[in-house]
Amino acid sequence: MWTRLDIDALGDMAGIDIQSGTWTVPVLHVTPADGGTTQTVAGNVRALTAIPSGFLFERTDYGPCMVCRTYLESWPAAHSYSSSVFIGDGYPWHGNRSYAVRRGGGIYASYWASPFMGDTWTFDFEERDEALQIVNQTDGISTHVVAVDRLDVAIESLDAGVRWIDPKGDPISGTFSATADSAFPLIGGGLLTTDDRIIASGRADVQPAPEWLRGRAANAFVVLGERAYAFTDADCKASIYSATGEFCGTFTFSGCGAPPRFGLDGTAIVSVNGGGWRLWRRLLQ
Repeated sequence: MWTRLDIDALGDMAGIDIQSGTWTVPVLHVTPADGGTTQTVAGNVRALTAIPSGFLFERTDYGPCMVCRTYLESWPAAHSYSSSVFIGDGYPWHGNRSYAVRRGGGIYASYWASPFMGDTWTFDFEERDEALQIVNQTDGISTHVVAVDRLDVAIESLDAGVRWIDPKGDPISGTFSATADSAFPLIGGGLLTTDDRIIASGRADVQPAPEWLRGRAANAFVVLGERAYAFTDADCKASIYSATGEFCGTFTFSGCGAPPRFGLDGTAIVSVNGGGWRLWRRLLQ
């Protein structure tokens, strides 16, 4: 049973297939854009994210393991040790890592490990590229990044609110109140929050969203070479707006089982009632 399809900016398609056997295992398959053979990439996969030239995904060890470790990996570099980032295994002294995906395909990540046998707490903040290689690492700080905008500026969450930070984890704005979790990165920078507010990029400036953006954060996609948005809904429609809010038209996809999605190359991805998927390749390129 296919549970997720996504497409990168090059037209490569990745999907998660739930396979039953000794264990029920979600398996990641990738079909290259050049029409090459579909590759079985990894098992026990979740959190699939398309990036400009590939995909990021989480993979958890499975089988007869007492403690199963979870990793973040990238395709096409999957199975390379250097492209695998440890996320956690439930033991706090082994460490844990949270992350947020950057528009260019990399991540901002925070790592922390609790003391064990007399050790001290370990913290660091990491900027990693599309292949998950470290670009910058700042030791001794613990940040919780909850969003990254399209200008590659990150927001961290604190007990007192949220604030913008730079790639080394240093604050570039004061702390302010906003719901940045699951916010949508807007064309030109800034975020659209799930409670219909706009956060200006790099500034403690929060304003009500205009009417045409309200209720859109959960099913919004940037299309047409970052000149427009596609907003989708459960009625199988995609409403297209320019970056400045001009209404451009509507596409309707019959028989969808969930709101349509758009891949990074503009392909429409539609889960249909009764099972299966339909694709409209590069519909909004």
